[in-house]
Amino acid sequence: QPRKNTDAPPGQTVRGRVVDPQGAPILGAVVDVSGVALDGGRQHFGGLQDIDPLAVTDENGDFIPTSGTPIVGMLGRLSARAFANQSVQLTTDKMHTLTMTEGATLSGRVTLAGKPVPNVSVGVSPQDRRAGYDVGTFEVGTEADGRFSFTNLPPRTDYHLFGKMETVGRHGALPARPVHVGRDRETTDIGDLAVQPAFRVSGRVRLEEGGSLPDKSRLLIGRDQTSDVLLVEL
Repeated sequence: QPRKNTDAPPGQTVRGRVVDPQGAPILGAVVDVSGVALDGGRQHFGGLQDIDPLAVTDENGDFIPTSGTPIVGMLGRLSARAFANQSVQLTTDKMHTLTMTEGATLSGRVTLAGKPVPNVSVGVSPQDRRAGYDVGTFEVGTEADGRFSFTNLPPRTDYHLFGKMETVGRHGALPARPVHVGRDRETTDIGDLAVQPAFRVSGRVRLEEGGSLPDKSRLLIGRDQTSDVLLVEL
């Protein structure tokens, strides 16, 4: 249920307004709360209780996530359709105005032996993935000509670009590589990304006490520097 401003206690509430570069309010922007700031410079992430997990802006662009206990502030991520995500650190002692921008574009082409590779997924993860500062991981697919384009990326940010194992794996692998995205409304084209030979990892999982594994047991393998993971059923 929408919360009224009068129901939001001071010292337990973050208040803010989200606007576009022209100052117009953005309806439907989402503030995802991932952590809280406490007295003494302490921060707490994960397992948050009595904390609104998110807040959505109204027609005036306003949002008011609330805690059930006293806090100093909240940390999280702001997102809205057609705008670039941004990490936010919001205190309870003032009204915040957050301006969202269009963001930057990153493009390129995936190839194998010089030929385009269509219908595979490419992702970017920020190099700074600390809790409260992570702007999110983004994923797009390649077109028939092997080209891909990320739009509305948070600008002036260092990322790791990679090919998703789940889809690129049938062709090989795209190793993670660092890329820097420029200013708002600026396009960075990194050219061709060549698919490389991939590795296969195999083994066996056993129970220490013996016996059979539960049905549909799964194993996850993840890549350093990215959020790319591959699940296999044992």
